[in-house]
Amino acid sequence: MNSFTLKAIACLVMVVDHMGEFIPGMPDWLRVIGRLAAPIFLFLIGWSCEYTHDLKRFLGRLYAASIGMAVLQVIFGLEMNIFRTLFQVALVIALLKTADTTRQRIRNLLLYTGYQVGTCALIYWLFIWLPATHSSSWWAGITGYVGFPFCAVIGSVFYMDYGIFWLVLGVAMWAVRDSRLRLSAVYLGLTALFGLCVTSSFASWAVNGVMGRAFMHLPDGSDPRSVVIEPLLGTLGTDVGFIGSSLWWTMQGPMVFALPFMLPYNHRRGPKCTWFFYVFYPAHILALHGIGMAMGGVY
Repeated sequence: MNSFTLKAIACLVMVVDHMGEFIPGMPDWLRVIGRLAAPIFLFLIGWSCEYTHDLKRFLGRLYAASIGMAVLQVIFGLEMNIFRTLFQVALVIALLKTADTTRQRIRNLLLYTGYQVGTCALIYWLFIWLPATHSSSWWAGITGYVGFPFCAVIGSVFYMDYGIFWLVLGVAMWAVRDSRLRLSAVYLGLTALFGLCVTSSFASWAVNGVMGRAFMHLPDGSDPRSVVIEPLLGTLGTDVGFIGSSLWWTMQGPMVFALPFMLPYNHRRGPKCTWFFYVFYPAHILALHGIGMAMGGVY
């Protein structure tokens, strides 16, 4: 199975997923089918980093696409921007690929982690704390218009689709890309591990107890779980009902069925349609969003 075929399959199930997201009255199982899309895209982004003739240009395309999609998020009130996630995965892979020694790789990862911690703290202060403490100020009035583009421009993982887990998963799949057995073990192992962490009683205590107390003094009374956990866990933390609940397995567990589509990958590119997928993602979201709004959907 070549790269083009895998992308086509991922796009198909992604459309099914977003039909369930945007169009009123669609059955919940459409969203379940859509769990296959993101893992396939993550798998392919690792191989794209290996086969691209110009890694910097490839990163540049993903970065530009993430900013462009962030602007559309603001204009149309959308929450989806997979380009930001794919860019972060490719960026970390690039930091590891371009290092000559283990010491340099560790240094690059530490620098990346430090930068992300700093940007998350900055974003929290600018877009959560300041608006909560100065609700009548001009800044509070415009934060909703600049949040997503700002995060995309500075390359932060805050408010990133699917959250930090997908970043770890994408890089891990790249690291074991040469062995189908190790790929299977890492993919299934990380999925199960994260599911257990999210649905355990410890996770519920950590989020509802520790995080609740740490941020309980937000002036506007915002739920600390929604303003901190969701931006870092992305879809996996949405509605925070996943935390400490078996609901996670129902909605995210089916992602394991993406593995059989990844294993037959034959390292061939297939038809060259580079820009098609960059255009298809925002185009299909805007189309389905428009249909949903026409049918009385509320987002």
